[in-house]
Amino acid sequence: MTLVQTRSNTIEGTIAWTLVRSPKPEDAERLGTGATEYVRGAMDPKTGRVNFKGYDKDDSVGIIGLDDYKLEVSESGSWLFGPTATNGAGTGRFTAYRRLW
Repeated sequence: MTLVQTRSNTIEGTIAWTLVRSPKPEDAERLGTGATEYVRGAMDPKTGRVNFKGYDKDDSVGIIGLDDYKLEVSESGSWLFGPTATNGAGTGRFTAYRRLW
């Protein structure tokens, strides 16, 4: 995932997804394939909240849907976590860790 602050508290970026497992037998031939979700939204530096939505995708094999993310930044700033809309069910969880090289 890459997020960039574009204006005051406005962000946009990408999430690179890879299908690594699926309970659906019909997905077996798509394992290992990837897709990119393009996101934009806003961050609140006072609360540490980052809210963004998927608005487009590059997904030639249909492995992802666009989602709505309501995340928090950890106190250390090294990870994001929180719920996703999951097509209206609200049951998804998202966690991303920052890699420092």
